[in-house]
Amino acid sequence: MARLLAFLLALGFAWAQYDLVVYGATPQGVTAAVAAAQEGLKVLLLEPGRGVGGVLTQGWLATLDVAKDREGLLQGGLFREFYRRLGQDPSFDVRQAEEALWAMLREAGVEVRLEEPLDRLELAEGRLALLSTPQGAYQAPYFLDATDTAELAFRAGASFTLGREDTGLDGRSMAATLVFRLEGVPWGAVFLSLNYEGQVRRTGAGAWGRSGWGFGELVRGYSPSDPARYALRGLNLARQDDGSLLVNALLLFGVEGADPLSLERARAEAAQEALRVVAFLREKDPLVFGTARLSGVAPALYVRESRHLKALYRLRAEEVLLGRTFPDAVALGGYPLDGQAYYPGETPYLLGTPAPYGVPFRTLVPRELKNLLVVSQAAGFDSAAAFSARVAPCRWPWGRRRGWRPPFCARPRRRASSRRPWPTSTSWP
Repeated sequence: MARLLAFLLALGFAWAQYDLVVYGATPQGVTAAVAAAQEGLKVLLLEPGRGVGGVLTQGWLATLDVAKDREGLLQGGLFREFYRRLGQDPSFDVRQAEEALWAMLREAGVEVRLEEPLDRLELAEGRLALLSTPQGAYQAPYFLDATDTAELAFRAGASFTLGREDTGLDGRSMAATLVFRLEGVPWGAVFLSLNYEGQVRRTGAGAWGRSGWGFGELVRGYSPSDPARYALRGLNLARQDDGSLLVNALLLFGVEGADPLSLERARAEAAQEALRVVAFLREKDPLVFGTARLSGVAPALYVRESRHLKALYRLRAEEVLLGRTFPDAVALGGYPLDGQAYYPGETPYLLGTPAPYGVPFRTLVPRELKNLLVVSQAAGFDSAAAFSARVAPCRWPWGRRRGWRPPFCARPRRRASSRRPWPTSTSWP
């Protein structure tokens, strides 16, 4: 019976609709799909939501946490291509970012289907054989989970820790953020105010290009409607093409990042808090924010942390900080170990700036599944290591300059028997 099941499974893979199914049109999901398609594979990208770009375009996180080395930008490959399309500015217009991602998908020939949430999975002998949504069922020899919460891998039986559970402290996750949009704020006034604050008063504030950061002293006087639920940090600003500002500053504590209903409820409640924040800014600094008005909030929360995969290998904070390299490295990181607070009043964590470090392929491989990778912030990073490894540029491992091509991108596929076997735990040091 077991041999018959194995034969039927192999036969199903030989006639599969796609070579690779990517679940989650996050930035890393888009670039993984593009990389595979560029190598000649037939790729399907499924997204449970209504657009591509994940936290960048739906969460309005419109500033990239780039890391640089002596040669310039640390990461290469498809991240560098995306960065070029955005004008090589860390802050960007969210509509332009979504258009750039769509263009990359079209050029590579990736098939994209939106609003396709998970419905049912079929597994056999430790392999994911079938992924069903309300709109259809999809087969492939390989699957890739690019969702921020690794929902596909979780539903398929992969094991995880939650939040900072691995530290032994508690299961809390870092605060989430609701990004909101301000109109009517003169960028010239913001620019002068932040650079005066940073250069003259030496607060670390500043503004350049589309980006602004600061107003830390101003926001310290903010009293949230629920101090156990909300806090206001210094403003991170990203200027949009229409002159509006996206503001990353409103923290939400106690958010259940892996529960979509809880996230939407928290987002709706935080939208009311954003109104309170704007009223506060208008009152406390009328020269800069006196004409500000709230014109919208992000369609989704910016969730920094939820699940962490129990992978074949888990990246540790000391390996990040000391710049360790690995023989199976698939990505480079270099952003500081910068962790947000876990509860109101807690000091944010800044453990240091690492030397460039490698992210092992093994951190993407669930222990329980043979043909699925996790390529999001929910990959196999300890919670402290994720302070750095969670940032978007580090989680885009697919490229030719400094990245590594995944095993299913070894060569263009010509027939079913030419597919390269998926690595197992014994394939790696």
